Amino acid sequence: FVPGRWPEKKAVRLDMGRLEGPEVPVQDRHFTASCWFRANGPGVHRGNSDGTNGTILSVGIGYWDGWRVALWYPQMRMSFEIGRPQPGSAFGIGSEPFMDHVWNHLAATWDGQQVRLYLNGLLLARGDYDGAYTPPPAQKVFRIGFAGSGIGSAILDVDVVVIRNRALSPVEVLEEVYF
Repeated sequence: FVPGRWPEKKAVRLDMGRLEGPEVPVQDRHFTASCWFRANGPGVHRGNSDGTNGTILSVGIGYWDGWRVALWYPQMRMSFEIGRPQPGSAFGIGSEPFMDHVWNHLAATWDGQQVRLYLNGLLLARGDYDGAYTPPPAQKVFRIGFAGSGIGSAILDVDVVVIRNRALSPVEVLEEVYF
């Protein structure tokens, strides 16, 4: 454990490993995944082509099924992808920047029409996607941290993680950060 966002609280540090929980079902193509995280650089595991990227949150592989939120170094970019079956690939949005070594609030939402990625309550990226959700056929777990599937690991301190079965509005995302 490491110091959390508040001095009296603890957070977990992840790099090579991950935390797992039951699969988070996506109902009616609506959900929000949010967490407080502090990135501390690329992790031990490398992604495809020796990439220095790392998964924060995911269900399935996030490329041909499920979804994932990842960090990309050295670009200091974030991505949110919803997997689509082969021969296609993920629908994704990306944004810049995020900062290492400071606590950040991440929210990734999908309302069945649009995916959005927020950092500290500010909308960083959005894209129109009204396609189907493809649940993972295997690995039906929710993961925090390293998930493989072409994405490496990042050294992450993770505090509160919340998954909702609806897309938060922009105001609700802001309230989650500041209230």
